[in-house]
Amino acid sequence: TYTSPVNGIIVEVNPAMNDAPEAINQDPYGAGWLAVMEVTDWGAERARLLNPQAYFKIIKGQAEDEAKKL
Repeated sequence: TYTSPVNGIIVEVNPAMNDAPEAINQDPYGAGWLAVMEVTDWGAERARLLNPQAYFKIIKGQAEDEAKKL
């Protein structure tokens, strides 16, 4: 099961990811895209998404917590 931060329907997947999954790290906004999605209510959903700075703060905190366990 996969989760998404927004509700909607996947209408297309990138078949190239089967042969070259490393593209997601090398070119995530180009050849490494995963899926095209029709979002149910983009206006409402968008307001709940994190901006890059807020997301980085959360991920940094999680990484620091994991490092303390080592």
